[in-house]
Amino acid sequence: MTVTIASCGEEVFLNAQQAQIVRQRLAMVLLMLHKEGYTDFYVNSAIGIPLWAAQLIIRMRQRLPVRLHLMCPHEEQAAHWPDAQRELYFDIHSQADTVEFAARPTDSGSYRIADRQMLEGSDMLLYYPRQGEVQYPEEDLEACILDMARDMDMRVEYL
Repeated sequence: MTVTIASCGEEVFLNAQQAQIVRQRLAMVLLMLHKEGYTDFYVNSAIGIPLWAAQLIIRMRQRLPVRLHLMCPHEEQAAHWPDAQRELYFDIHSQADTVEFAARPTDSGSYRIADRQMLEGSDMLLYYPRQGEVQYPEEDLEACILDMARDMDMRVEYL
């Protein structure tokens, strides 16, 4: 069975202690999902939960039969990231079982295309929701992947 792992992106605003707690929770949830029979995990390589999940899945592969699938919005996703984040991005790409790019960098909606493709290949969405009063430029930014999963009658679990 397959899981898509996504977030609202708010975790990039967590302090170091909060981020560590979220990472530990994520590790426990991934292990529980594996015990339930989930062996394939999709992430979109975004900074935060997706890259944290990818790192954990790569570690899990040392002892468990799990696979990491990256569904990136486009090839230029990390072009303007800080060096350390970009290095992590490419390191994870080199260790993933599959890497796909959903669209060209010039295609509008490439992130939504990637989200849809991940969900179409999954049985469940594991989602880290908005936790505070962070303001986003688009009102529906957080809900997009959730709405897609609900429209597909997919199981949704929250981290």
